Amino acid sequence: MIDKLIVEAPLNSLSLGQVSLNILKSLHKRGIKVYYCPIGQPDLSAHKISEEFKLWLQTAQNSFLRGFNRKLLTYKIWHLNGSHMFPSDRRVLLTFHECDSGTQEEVNIIKNTDKTFFCGQYSKEVFGDYGLENIDWFPLGYDKDAVFPTSRKFNEDGRINWLLGGKCEFRKATYRLLNLWVKKYGLEPGQPWINDKKHFLHVAIANPFYNNPQLQQLHAQEMNKALNGKRYYNVQFYDWFQTNSQLNELYNQIDIDITGMSMAESWNLVSFNVSCLGAWSIVLNATGHKSWATNENSILVSPTSKVKGVDNIFFHENAAFSVGNFWNFTDEDFYDATTRAEKKVGQVNEQGKKLCEIFTYDKMTDDILFKIEKM
Repeated sequence: MIDKLIVEAPLNSLSLGQVSLNILKSLHKRGIKVYYCPIGQPDLSAHKISEEFKLWLQTAQNSFLRGFNRKLLTYKIWHLNGSHMFPSDRRVLLTFHECDSGTQEEVNIIKNTDKTFFCGQYSKEVFGDYGLENIDWFPLGYDKDAVFPTSRKFNEDGRINWLLGGKCEFRKATYRLLNLWVKKYGLEPGQPWINDKKHFLHVAIANPFYNNPQLQQLHAQEMNKALNGKRYYNVQFYDWFQTNSQLNELYNQIDIDITGMSMAESWNLVSFNVSCLGAWSIVLNATGHKSWATNENSILVSPTSKVKGVDNIFFHENAAFSVGNFWNFTDEDFYDATTRAEKKVGQVNEQGKKLCEIFTYDKMTDDILFKIEKM
């Protein structure tokens, strides 16, 4: 039985930081002695945590350099890029990957772990084609401290609230989805609601990695094209949310989510969380989505082709990491899904709410620990 280990992981407001925090919480509940080695500067300002856990985490971090040794098992939560180094000789990697192929560098890094767990079954299948046997997959879980039902409503005028979330990227089809939505539902000042249906799009796509003038200018140009150079009174944009509770308030307004049309995901926490709250997500039936999205809990869209996964920002051709293709869809299939989604408005997604019980971080942690113990 594992009673102590090293955890090397980030803690921040991004999805990877949220996953790491929940895994640490689960390890804490199981009484496992943790030596915490942070990746980057820990930042817990977005999260709701108890003082008792905060003290435990601080102790785990302070004890790392005094207590770790090379014989301990390291539980690393990080991208493949940067996972060639571990603080101990027993190496377990929990990682994330979106493309449909692997590079020689990625394959070699995986070979040099004792076990690599991919988020979502899709990436396990991708790397299984390279003959790797030391791989498995893990699901993400419902975070009840960050995502939960609230009674507050932003408005009471009967509008249909749509969501486009996640960090703005080509991979996530962000600009394209925004453009498709405003072409069908966008209203310029003075235009009446369509057929008395008050369609309203909430856009929460801030990307903290667009942090230099060149990327910011490129983003502004792409946004202008997506919006056809116009302003729409039924589209609202949000800055980066400072806390999970603020983001949760937005999730609770949503009837239909289109974030699930991302072309490549390990899991897609936005669409998963919205579904857990009983709303409906339009989801591309590909990549990591297939690990949780079904015809019963989502409005599925079949992919029709692949597109080269190159944006020259996060994904580059002939690079050492994250090289391959994304899955694509047609405009017609997306619009068909929006029509199907409209018919679901007012109906609680009961199967989506069941995801809260099916996928938990405690279950995921127990499963991984069980598999590690058998190595």
